[in-house]
Amino acid sequence: MKVQISNGMFMALIINMIYAKAIGVTQGSMAREVGGDIWISTLIATIQGGVIMFLVILVIRRMLEGDLIDQAARLLGKWFGKFVALITFLFFLAAYGPVMSTFVFHLKDYFLPEAPILLFIIAASLLGTYAIYFGVEVIARMALIGVFSIIALNILLMFGSLSEFDIRELRPTFQMGFLRTVWASRHHNTDWAMATIMAGIILPMVADKKTWGKMGFAGIGYGMVFIIMWPILEAGVLSPETAAQ
Repeated sequence: MKVQISNGMFMALIINMIYAKAIGVTQGSMAREVGGDIWISTLIATIQGGVIMFLVILVIRRMLEGDLIDQAARLLGKWFGKFVALITFLFFLAAYGPVMSTFVFHLKDYFLPEAPILLFIIAASLLGTYAIYFGVEVIARMALIGVFSIIALNILLMFGSLSEFDIRELRPTFQMGFLRTVWASRHHNTDWAMATIMAGIILPMVADKKTWGKMGFAGIGYGMVFIIMWPILEAGVLSPETAAQ
């Protein structure tokens, strides 16, 4: 039986793919370059991610039953398809490091400061392997639960931060220059690259093919809303200098 996921699951996977790193390591990296303009860099990267997502959906629609790897094999032969598969594997292998660092930093700093780092790495790896064993459909269902957890976390963040928010920390805009602000968006572009390549692989599993584009952009839009409040509050409450640390 062919595995299929709903449009809502697809949207949830996009949001979960980018959220964890985008609110932590990514914002710190951008803050070290552009200070309080991190929210502008985040917005620019989201627009770029939307364009690339649109192009990926156009490519997949050429052959509805094939993902990016199948498309590459049909276009230039099976060896090119294998090459694209290898590049995709290496990309996600490299992305594993920054995502894992976010996972480790949050759990170690706030919950288990005395636990060894290796414990978190092993636990996350085993959990990921366990999820892969059950397949994409189960992971997608958990992603739906993850979205509700993200919403709850953002609401708690707003309630706890708005009283301390100082909009003067966000001024002036483009204080490091427009081009430097755009260049800093590359840090968040890597987050969207993970979501875009994932979409290129799992799109053929999405049940309603007519709404691929709509749900892809919905995932990007909601992801942006959930993420962009973090750089705004981090800069406005903690100050850009603290966010950079």
